[in-house]
Amino acid sequence: MSKAPTPFEELEEFSCLEVRIDRPEDFERQLRNWKSIVQKSGVLNDFRAHTYYEKPSDKKRRKRREAIENQRITEIREKQIASGEWDKKRARREKRRDERKRVGDERQQREQNINFDE
Repeated sequence: MSKAPTPFEELEEFSCLEVRIDRPEDFERQLRNWKSIVQKSGVLNDFRAHTYYEKPSDKKRRKRREAIENQRITEIREKQIASGEWDKKRARREKRRDERKRVGDERQQREQNINFDE
């Protein structure tokens, strides 16, 4: 009898998750980027899901709980969209994102100016 393939063996093509670091100062930022990439790819979730055996009844129970939670979140989102609160939240998020981008651009400009002055 052959053993069951692991999740990584089932993948026909395994893509490496990498982030390039141009300057040592960027390490923390790139580490956060790498963590985000790993989270979005689902590699860790898949690994955790297959680390231990889950009985079919437990799997069904977990899926049912997840479906109920997703339905609850969807209902909340629909209420927010109907009341206009969703658009307000999105506008606030975009404003914060633009502010962070502006601050980052200013910081990068200052760093470039410092490098030219040296």
